[in-house]
Amino acid sequence: MANPKKKQKRRANDSIGSSSSRLTLTCLPLELLGEILLYTCSPPTVLAVSRTCSYLYRTLVLNPTASFIWRGVRTTCKPKPLPDPTGAWKGTEAEYAAFIFSRGLCEVCKKELKSMYVSFAARIRLCYGYSCRKKFLSQHLIDVASITRAIGHPIWLPSIESTRCITPNSYIHSDWPELGTVMLRKSEWEKYRGEWELYVAAEAKMLPETQILNIVGERSNPSPAQIRDSLLKIYHAKMARYKEIMSFSVQLLNWKYAYERAVKDMRAFNNNWAKSLASREGWNVADLLSSPAYSALNGRLTYLMVAMTEELFKPIRPIVESQLLTVKEHRERSLAEEAYRKRLKDVKSLYESMKSKGTMAIPPLSVFLKLPAVRAIRGRPDPGETSKDKDKSLANLNDNALVASLIKSDIFVWVDSVRMTLLKELGFPDGWKSASTNKFDPLYRPTARFLCTRCPNGGVSKKTERQGCLDFFDVCAHVCRITKRNATTPVQQKKDEDDAQEEASDVDMADEVDEEAKVATTHKRRNKRSSELDWRVDVFKRDDKACIPFHREFSLTPKIPWVPFLQAIALVNLVLSTYGLPAERLDAILFAGNMTRLMVCMSCEGWVVMDFQGAIGHCHRHESMQIESIPTSGDPLGFESGLASHLLNPKPLTRKIINESTFGCRHCVKVVRGEQPSKGKPMTANGLRSHLKAKHQIEDLRDEDVFCFEHVDWSTGTFKQHD
Repeated sequence: MANPKKKQKRRANDSIGSSSSRLTLTCLPLELLGEILLYTCSPPTVLAVSRTCSYLYRTLVLNPTASFIWRGVRTTCKPKPLPDPTGAWKGTEAEYAAFIFSRGLCEVCKKELKSMYVSFAARIRLCYGYSCRKKFLSQHLIDVASITRAIGHPIWLPSIESTRCITPNSYIHSDWPELGTVMLRKSEWEKYRGEWELYVAAEAKMLPETQILNIVGERSNPSPAQIRDSLLKIYHAKMARYKEIMSFSVQLLNWKYAYERAVKDMRAFNNNWAKSLASREGWNVADLLSSPAYSALNGRLTYLMVAMTEELFKPIRPIVESQLLTVKEHRERSLAEEAYRKRLKDVKSLYESMKSKGTMAIPPLSVFLKLPAVRAIRGRPDPGETSKDKDKSLANLNDNALVASLIKSDIFVWVDSVRMTLLKELGFPDGWKSASTNKFDPLYRPTARFLCTRCPNGGVSKKTERQGCLDFFDVCAHVCRITKRNATTPVQQKKDEDDAQEEASDVDMADEVDEEAKVATTHKRRNKRSSELDWRVDVFKRDDKACIPFHREFSLTPKIPWVPFLQAIALVNLVLSTYGLPAERLDAILFAGNMTRLMVCMSCEGWVVMDFQGAIGHCHRHESMQIESIPTSGDPLGFESGLASHLLNPKPLTRKIINESTFGCRHCVKVVRGEQPSKGKPMTANGLRSHLKAKHQIEDLRDEDVFCFEHVDWSTGTFKQHD
C-alpha cells in the first residue's frame, strides 16, 4: 500500500512543476538566491525578503552561511558603504542590518516610524516633532558631564554622540569626543551610578574590605589589592569598548545623514523628472504623483536611490494613463455635480420667492422640480454639459423675466389639470366657465374646502389648523408624509407606499426620472423619500356633507337659525345664505375674510365662542353641530383670537405667563341671560390642558376652549384686569 504522505508530496511537486506561477524564491538554492539579493545593493530589501516567510527567515537570518549576502549588500549600498562593525558590535550581519533599518516607535508619542535611531549609541528613536524632542530632552535625559569632570574619571555608559541627535537641522554641530556634554538616560544613570562610584573608589584605593567581601564572597580569600586590580581591569575594558562604541556610533550617524541627504536629492530629481514627463504628456503633475501605480514605483525607486528613467516607466505607462483618466473623469463629474447643486439651489430659492408672494397656486417642491422649464434650467450633472457661460446665463433667476414667465406658464398648465379634477369634486363635472365678471371661480370661493384622505388629520398643517381644512392654494402646496406616528393603519400605509413606488417606476420607464432622486443615495435621504409620498390630486375630497334643517323656538339672535350640519362647506354656505350673500360674488369672499361677529357652538357644553375661521375648524369636532351668531361685545368672557397658539409657544416669556393661574375652561362656563357667568377656578396653561383632556376629552387646544381671567399683554408679559 502506497504511503499517503508520499502521494501528497508527489502531487505538490507535480503542481509546482506544472505551474510557473508557484515558482518563488523559496525554490532557489542559496547561491542563486544570494546572487539575486546581492544585485539589489540594498540591506533594507534583503531585510524585507527575510521577513516574508519562515523559510527565508531561517535561510537568511538563522543560517550562518548566508552572512556573505548581508556583507555584500552592506559594502555596495548607497550612497556609500555602511561602516564595518568592528569590536563595537557583538552580533551577526543580519542583526546589524536590522539594528540600522528596522522600524520602531517614538519614545514619546508612540508613533510608528520608518526612520533610523536619532542616537545609535543610546538607541533613542524619536519622531521629527519639536514637542517630542523637547519633552524627551527635559524628562528623560541627564547631563553628567559636570559630575565626571569634578571627580576626574570618565564614564563607560553609551551617551548621545552628537548635538545633531536632538537638533538634526543644525549646520553647526559637535561630535564625540569633542562634545562638551555627556547626555545619558536618567534610568540608565540611576541603574549604573553605584557601579561607577565603585570604580571611582577602586581607582582611588579607597574600597573598604567589607565591600570587597560582599563582591567576591567569603569562600575565596584573595588579597584586597588583587581584588582591586581585577575590578579595575574589568572597568578599563568597559571604558575601552565604550570608546569603540562611541566612535562607531559617530560613523553610523554620519552615514545616516549622508543617506538621508542622498534620498532627499533623489526624491527631488525624480519629482523633477515627473514634472517634465507631465509637461511633455499634458498631464497634471499632482495627479501623476498621486496615482497608485506611479506613486508606488516612484517611492520605491527613491527609497533605493535609483533615478527614474523612461525604460523604468514604460511598463506601467498604460496603467498610469488609465488611472489618470479615471481621476480626470472623477474631477469632471465632481465639478458637474457641484454646478448642478448650485443651479438646484438657485431654483429652490426661486421657488421660495414665488411661494412667498402668494399671488398664484404653487405646486409642491417635488412637482415644481419636474416642470419642463425647471428641468431645462436645472439640467443634468453631466460633465459634457457644464460650462461657465451656462452658469452665468442662469444667474439671478429671481430677476430674470423670461425664466419667470416660462415657469409660470408650466405652473398654469399643471394648475389647470388639477383644477379640472377639483371642480368635479365640487360638483362641476364639465368644468366651470362664466361670462360674468362678478362671479368667481368655484375653487377660489370661501366654500372650496378640501381634506386629504391619505393623511390621518386631513392634511391640516400648522398654517391651516384654525380652519381644519384646505383651500385651493393649500391643496396645491400640500405634501403627504407617512410615518409610523401618523399612519392611519398598516394596511393603508403599505398601500400608499406601494402606490408611490409604482408611480416612481412609471417615471423610470418613461426615462424622465428626476436626476436629484438618482444622486440621493445616502440613508437619510432614502428614508425621507420613502416617507414623503408623491402628490396626487385624486386623494383630495370636498369637506362637506348634507345639511339637515332644524328649528328652535327661542334663539339669542334670529339671524342664523340653529341647524345641525357636517363639515366646513356646509357651515360656510349656511352663514353666507343667512346674510344673503351668494358664494360666487366678491362681497361674499370679503365678508368671509372680514366677518367680525362671533359664533356660539350650542352642541358643546358651556360657553364655547369662536370667530368665523375658528368655527370652520371647530365643526369637525361634531357629527351634528348647532351654532348661533352673536356680536363681538356679546361675549362676557372676552374672546381672544390666537390665544391657543400663545399657550403652545415655547418662548421664555410665554413660559413665564402660562405658569400663572389666570386661564379658565369655556366648557365649564354657564351663561344665563341677565346673570354674570360662573367662570370657575383659574388654572395654569398646563393644568388647563390636562383638565380639557381628562374631563372633556379634548386633546387639540383651540381658541374657543380657553379664556383669560385677566388681559395679557403677550409682548411685555404683563396682566391687566378686564373692563
